Amino acid sequence: MKILVTGLGRSGTSLMMRMLLHGGVQVYCDGDFVTFETAKSIQLPKNTAWLKDVTGAVKIIDPYRHTPPPGDYKIIWLTRDFGEQAKSFAKLQRKQGKPATRRHAQWYKKEFRKVTQRNIRMMAKWGNPLLRVKFEELLTDPHGEANRIANFLAPEFEVDPAKMAAVVVKRSPKNYDGFLESKISTQKSIFSD
Repeated sequence: MKILVTGLGRSGTSLMMRMLLHGGVQVYCDGDFVTFETAKSIQLPKNTAWLKDVTGAVKIIDPYRHTPPPGDYKIIWLTRDFGEQAKSFAKLQRKQGKPATRRHAQWYKKEFRKVTQRNIRMMAKWGNPLLRVKFEELLTDPHGEANRIANFLAPEFEVDPAKMAAVVVKRSPKNYDGFLESKISTQKSIFSD
């Protein structure tokens, strides 16, 4: 059995992967332990061979576009207030030198809503256990959410909810002005117990 951590960009999937790692779950990553993204996931559904060797958790952004093969999965779908998610995505676009005006952010918001509904409908057809997790609740109630996630993953995965919750940086659920990922990547002890 595998854990699919999924959602759309800027929804909290990297935070969830970090929580699972600290909670004791093996996570798949081919080098970027800040975002936990792998170039292999965007090759789905064309290249699925690599997924057979994955144990534990793997992050796949937008499974409708990058659909994994049928399998024995527990799915954690991350969601976020669409307005805040759009602001965060626009901020990322600007950092990458791409245009991102308020008009773009409004379009992202509509698109995130539409694509989220499409993904949820598709995953419901798979018949795998699915847990929806709100980014805002991870930030405001990390212990409660970590316990809920641990219960969902049991008995196949044994996780420590206290260690999961300890990873969450206390802050407002509103869009952060900077890039928290940059601060996390400079913390030497982020992956040690």
